[in-house]
Amino acid sequence: MGMSKAWVFVVVAFLGVAAAVLAFAAEAIKLKVSDMDITRFKCSYPSNPANILGYMAVALSIINQIAISAVVPCCCSRGCTENVHTRKGVVCLSISWVGYILGVTLLSYGASVSSRQQILGATRFCIIVKPGIFAAGGICALVAGILGLCSYNSLPKNHPQLAPIAGQYSQDGIAMGNPHFFPMTSGYTKQQQYV
Repeated sequence: MGMSKAWVFVVVAFLGVAAAVLAFAAEAIKLKVSDMDITRFKCSYPSNPANILGYMAVALSIINQIAISAVVPCCCSRGCTENVHTRKGVVCLSISWVGYILGVTLLSYGASVSSRQQILGATRFCIIVKPGIFAAGGICALVAGILGLCSYNSLPKNHPQLAPIAGQYSQDGIAMGNPHFFPMTSGYTKQQQYV
């Protein structure tokens, strides 16, 4: 394993594990019904850092997915799915994005509900985070990181079809403005205009 590949694994694994740890910590310290002071028209919540931990887990999950997307070569649109490893990499990357979206959604929802001090008017219930929201978001963030690493390990780094298109014309990526028209024949007549 090369040094750059090892750094990718270390960074992505650290960000995924840190997001999961923060999510589990938010799950452990989130407010419970027994922590609230409920009166007839008001819910009083004590100070709780669960929403801050949730938002920090969201930020780490976003940075993690950006890092994965930056290092994984894109071959979804170029049709390079002829071998099993490449197909596995594309499937892992796709499921990684699904897990990332689910994890960020659950963590954002849990953090926003955790910071809301509101009573529902019709039912007179206080809003609290359901059990398992932060934990599920943390698991999804961790799974997204693991699947991102699997896709990074499976996809080819220098595939022949992934070469830049400009390199095919041996002009080193410089667009030369030379038009290629068909030569005119002697039997060419001027086009007539109709008025």
